[in-house]
Amino acid sequence: MEIFPTCYFGSIAFYQKWVAAKSPVIELHEHFIKQTLRSRCEILGPNTIQTLSIPVKKTKGNKSTIEEIELVSDGWQKIHLKSIETAYASSPFYEYYESELFELINFECVMLSDFNNNIHKRILNWLDFPAELFTTHSYLLNENYTLDYRLNSFDLDAKSFENYTQVFRAKDECVQNLSILDLILNQGPMARNWISTK
Repeated sequence: MEIFPTCYFGSIAFYQKWVAAKSPVIELHEHFIKQTLRSRCEILGPNTIQTLSIPVKKTKGNKSTIEEIELVSDGWQKIHLKSIETAYASSPFYEYYESELFELINFECVMLSDFNNNIHKRILNWLDFPAELFTTHSYLLNENYTLDYRLNSFDLDAKSFENYTQVFRAKDECVQNLSILDLILNQGPMARNWISTK
């Protein structure tokens, strides 16, 4: 069993590790860590890398676990959708995924974990990987898993990662390890080839 944090449109490295795992599980009982992939992702906009952050509410203060984190309703969905459109409207596959992105980001739910899990399952479906999702029922201690990615920074091994075409990248430089959205909207179904190590 490999234990992963929840994520909002996780990074490319996150998905490489996820699909390589034999029995991946999402941890819902860790304390929420702000400014991580749990509630934010990075896309490549016209000027630079842009961070999209979900505003959340800790129902039990700093002691709140992931499953207790609520989404804040302040119109952030509209901002995220507009940012994604600005960044990827001219990408080869934006129109193909546009309606599903609208559906995912406007998914009506209260809890961050439910919101993220819905996105995560759809991404796995887009990449044609098994979308069955398992979550923890309590905080997993050391003896209960083989790999712990909860505090992993999910850095990408650039030496083993092939560049791909991006809308706003510099002439010869691929900005690597952005949100999986960047890879999917630029490469479509072929994004699977960058994720799978098999």
